[in-house]
Amino acid sequence: MAATGRIAKDSQSAVGARADQARLVGQDDRLDPVAQLQIRERVHDIGVFKAVGMTPRQTTVMVVCSVAGIGLVAGLIAIPAGIVLHHYVLPVMGHAAQTAVPASVLNVYRPWELVLLALAGLAIAVAGALAPAGWAARTRTAFALRAG
Repeated sequence: MAATGRIAKDSQSAVGARADQARLVGQDDRLDPVAQLQIRERVHDIGVFKAVGMTPRQTTVMVVCSVAGIGLVAGLIAIPAGIVLHHYVLPVMGHAAQTAVPASVLNVYRPWELVLLALAGLAIAVAGALAPAGWAARTRTAFALRAG
């Protein structure tokens, strides 16, 4: 009976590990939809660039840089919006709980933390662009030219 319990526990661990692996693989699809859309729309352009001599490394850098710009702009918009929302929602929550919210709770972001948040957004955009950039770099020139 003890052996059966151990086998069941081991198989549950194996199933859990497979689920974790599936989640990690699935993360890639959530990170890069913007990059995938950009690449699919620009396949012909990429084919032209490759036909005139662009290397796979240059293709990868081009795709990552185009997505990084979008990520940086999104971060520059989202950070102030998040701070404004933070300063609006917390007092409303405090009022609903019939308590005052001290200023120390509202003013929690230091300038260097905001810079780190912007850089984290940029890093996420770059990480999300790596898979589509690799696809663009591996795409055969003839296929890319016919696709457009």
